[in-house]
This record gives sequence, structure tokens and C-alpha cells, in this order.
Amino acid sequence: IAAAEANYREVSWFVFTDHGMHNVTGTHDLMTDIAALGLRWNRDYAAFYDATMVRFWFFNEAARAAVARRLEHLPQGRILADDELKRHGVWFEDGQYGELVFLMNPGIQIIPSFMGTKPCQGMHGYDPAEPDSLAAISSNRPIPASVVKIQHIHRLMLAELGLPNPERKTP
Repeated sequence: IAAAEANYREVSWFVFTDHGMHNVTGTHDLMTDIAALGLRWNRDYAAFYDATMVRFWFFNEAARAAVARRLEHLPQGRILADDELKRHGVWFEDGQYGELVFLMNPGIQIIPSFMGTKPCQGMHGYDPAEPDSLAAISSNRPIPASVVKIQHIHRLMLAELGLPNPERKTP
């Protein structure tokens, strides 16, 4: 910033994060829980085991029901309802990112997962409503009140640079 201010009349700076961090306090092996159901991978279901959530796709209703029954009884997390997915902007009608999403409780990491076999000391990707999930934005310029989600930062940067917003429809 000092170098920019020494060389330019006006300098704007923005520092932002895309998420907060939670201390990892425990782990849970969801792969084993689901494997114990006896379902066949890529015939009954497919899943992506992230560090803090699992997304499932189903090839039959029996598999969907069995997985949902198992997950409903796990105290380490919860199945996200469609209205919650919609509220957070991550619901897709076609289910391309999961027909059923199971989110771990803050601090619980899925181990093993497709992200690794050893727990981390800190992790992100939990419920955005949790205080430790909050992101931050700072600047030497006023931050518009409309900037409340990570998606809004792109528009803010375009506006700051005087560039058109390609998301806007022009008549």
C-alpha cells in the first residue's frame, strides 16, 4: 500500500476473506457408516465426501431411503432441507451438486474423506450462520451496504475498476 501511495494520486485497497475457520474438535467416519448399509456404489448411489459435508446422488428410492434413515440418526451433523439450501444460495433444482446434502456440525471433520485421511486443526465449510464461519472485508473506501455475500465482491471490484458487470442484462 505504501509503494502504491508513493506512486499514485489515489489508491484504493480491499482485503477480504471468503470464509472463517473453526477449530476441529472431533472426526467422524461417514464412509464406514454408509458402506455398512450394503448399498452398491454407482449402482444404488454415488457420493462425494468432502471434509465437512457429503453430497449424495441416488439411482433408486430404496438407496435414498436407507441413506436418509442412517443420516437422520447421526448426532454429528444434519441433512440440509431444500429451504436451507435455497436460503444459502446452493440449491439446484436438477440436483447436480447433490440430491441430499449432509452437513457436519461445526468442528467435526469427516475422516477419511476425499479431502484426506488425517484431521486438520482448523476447517471451514460448516453452516454459514455459525459465528466462526463469518468472513471479513476491509477497505480504505466505504463498503456498500449491499455487499453481504461473497458473490457481491466480484460486482464491487468491477464497479471500483469502472468495468461493466457482465451479469447485468442490457436492453
